[in-house]
Amino acid sequence: MKKKFLVIAALIVYFCSTLWLTIGVPASFTSPDENANYSFSESMLRTGSLAVYDDVTAQLGGLVHPRSALVVGEFIVPGSFLGLAFTAGLFGHLVGVFGLRLLTPILLVLALLAWFSTVKKLTKNEIFASVATVLLALQPAVWYYATRTMMPNVGFVCFLIFAAWLVVVRPLRRAWLEFLLAGLCLGLAAFFRLSELVWIMPSVLAVAIIYRRAVVGKLPWLMLILGFVLPLALNVSLNSALYKQPLSTGYTVVESVDLVESADSVVSVPKEPVRRSVLSLLLPFGVHPRVMAKNIWHYGLGLFWWLSILAAIGLYFSLREKGGWRKLAIGTLILAAWLGTLYGSWSFNDNPDPSAITIGDSHLRYWLPLFVLATLFATKGLLGFRKTPSISPMAGGGLLVIALLSSLLVFSGEDGLVETRQVLLESATKREIILAETEANAIVVVDRADKFLWPYRHVIQPLRSESTYAAMPEAVKLAPLYYFGIPFPEVDLHYLNEEKLGGMGLRIELVKEAGDEALYRILAK
Repeated sequence: MKKKFLVIAALIVYFCSTLWLTIGVPASFTSPDENANYSFSESMLRTGSLAVYDDVTAQLGGLVHPRSALVVGEFIVPGSFLGLAFTAGLFGHLVGVFGLRLLTPILLVLALLAWFSTVKKLTKNEIFASVATVLLALQPAVWYYATRTMMPNVGFVCFLIFAAWLVVVRPLRRAWLEFLLAGLCLGLAAFFRLSELVWIMPSVLAVAIIYRRAVVGKLPWLMLILGFVLPLALNVSLNSALYKQPLSTGYTVVESVDLVESADSVVSVPKEPVRRSVLSLLLPFGVHPRVMAKNIWHYGLGLFWWLSILAAIGLYFSLREKGGWRKLAIGTLILAAWLGTLYGSWSFNDNPDPSAITIGDSHLRYWLPLFVLATLFATKGLLGFRKTPSISPMAGGGLLVIALLSSLLVFSGEDGLVETRQVLLESATKREIILAETEANAIVVVDRADKFLWPYRHVIQPLRSESTYAAMPEAVKLAPLYYFGIPFPEVDLHYLNEEKLGGMGLRIELVKEAGDEALYRILAK
């Protein structure tokens, strides 16, 4: 009884830690992806649709929308995968608007329980399963991105863990039902991160071939396929409704369609068939060995070196074993080679300082499946290689050191949760100032403020774009027009009023300063 109480208490504390950027923080986000997912999930909750109506954007050629969003007709639609926004919107019907930001932390806590049960069944050792679960909870990338509640990556790996739990533990004692639900979880994982299908399907197929004799009959496999297809069919239906093309997504529609202006709308029409080689489809960012090596070293291994060392030790000895551990190690290395090549060749601009190596880098969230698998090998490296693992004083001390190092990485530092929370509170304050100083129908030109200002105001971004400048004379006629961003020096204001904007019959004037930024009104002369 005491043991269960301690476990429940630990889970409650951990769950609360994942709400560091939620409790007491108005809905404000550090990335446009998060803001878009939250806003579209709120639209799903309130209207039953992921599309947000905007009566201004079509009149300005589709320019009025935030980052991570697109324009179709008079609607702003998601510019990324649909799974998180749709699922959170449905979840919100049970728990309200605040619950939209609770979905990811709840999924993670349930996934930790499923992970413990799955590892215990596979290893037949409760101590090993307990340590593996603690390491998963303390894995800095998992912990950090669980607090970024409107990112889909943690939810994606949670559904993969649920699928493994259903197939390995078999909690329902009905093979057909367990495989149906496992397929549904795999489909939901793909719904959250559709691009990962390219390795999910081969991985599931490989596991099915290796362990096919463990399942009697064809019905469970048919149920697995059925469950897997259902979320994908929903995705196709949503694509048709949002993008007018069933096989397009918020990412691919930009490349495969033109936004064509008409008198009253912006509509998506096919540009031409997209012809790409299989290689370019599988590796859209190319293969850049030097960039890949640098990213893998910094973000795959070096950022949380204490877990990387343990995982490397466990991986080495697993490769020398026979049976399941060796197969798991080989499979993990194959997946590491794929994800390392795919995302390692991609350079992100998450931090204004390109030389900064922080936990907020996007490589970490794309490599979450690898970090989850690595906790198994790290557990093996920590506990040693006895047939009956136990918590030695050294292993116990190691866990405490891991907890300390992981906590410092997650909470402190440039992108740590302490500083991020402060940034979010400042953003919420800036938003209140803007809302107080602008009309409800105002259009605000922004550089990065769309991630906390939309959908409270119409937004166009960025300022320093010829298409933005070209739209300003018409925008001024449609609604009050503002700019919010870094304050202009006098010389820049003079240039804008006398030349850039002045030449278009416009002028700009300061309205109010807000922290390190300022709000300006753009008016006709």
